[in-house]
Amino acid sequence: VDPASAFSAYRQLAVTSSPTRVAMARTTRSESSSSAEMMSFSGTSSINSTSTYNDMIRDCMRSGKFDEGEAVLSSMETSGMTPDVVSYNLILNSCANSGDVHKALALLDSMIERNIDPNDVTYATLCKVMAFNGQVAQIQEFMALLQHFNVTLNVYFYGALISACGRCEPPDVASAELAFKEMVQM
Repeated sequence: VDPASAFSAYRQLAVTSSPTRVAMARTTRSESSSSAEMMSFSGTSSINSTSTYNDMIRDCMRSGKFDEGEAVLSSMETSGMTPDVVSYNLILNSCANSGDVHKALALLDSMIERNIDPNDVTYATLCKVMAFNGQVAQIQEFMALLQHFNVTLNVYFYGALISACGRCEPPDVASAELAFKEMVQM
């Protein structure tokens, strides 16, 4: 798959219709130490692997500290470590959980600039971003485009489509049933 073509198509699809739901997920700070605080305490020079940074990003995302996860990604880049597709997929998943299409697009731009090739997790997560906003037609078009580029669709793609069918107004039961049938036939 040509990442630039896929991302261009995604950008077009993701912003063509106004979302039926507005992303309302915001995080609150917990009392426990954050990954960003641990980095500043220990100094980033002691962190010497992409895997360690990804673990820190994952911890931030799991605890709802999205801004801190992005800060870890930024510090990773400034410390000379190269983020990988996992680094971006972790942050993209937080966009999916909040339906933040604009942040997802910014992350895609960053991936393209850094020549980081997406994988099927990246593509399925992009569908999940659109699902949060009930963008059924856009997901269907994106899935068709990916199939054209020989990307094998898996249950995560169909799960995102089915979720979008339930989130759109009115719910699209027929498309959800069709997606379920296609998923079962895989």
